Amino acid sequence: MNWYFRKLSGKADYPDSAAVAAERYVEEQGIASMDGKPIEVNQDGTVTLYHRTTPEAAQQMRETGKFISKENTNETFFSNRIEGQAEGYGDAVVEVRVPAQQIRLEDAFRNGEIHVAVSNDNISRANMTAFGAA
Repeated sequence: MNWYFRKLSGKADYPDSAAVAAERYVEEQGIASMDGKPIEVNQDGTVTLYHRTTPEAAQQMRETGKFISKENTNETFFSNRIEGQAEGYGDAVVEVRVPAQQIRLEDAFRNGEIHVAVSNDNISRANMTAFGAA
């Protein structure tokens, strides 16, 4: 993203802002869809992600603030889209915002959809922004 667009979008006037550093990380790590569209970075340098799960697991996440991985990686998987390939993973959606530097590309699809992994050590109730049925 060039400086002029950043200024228009309100993301940054300074080249060392959190959003600029996050965008640089996303670009360096190649966190983009198969169409080449990078994951969207919020003004504060975070990315908004959506975790699909069962309603019961979403309730447990809301109550405890913890994500428990079914993988041996201690990571939870997220999509940058509420709808799309991730829909097959559950009827409930938990929305989180995490610093872009804490995500790892897991899979990429056409139409802008990206799946990422986030260490469970970096997710807490403070990151959770919304819960609901899809």
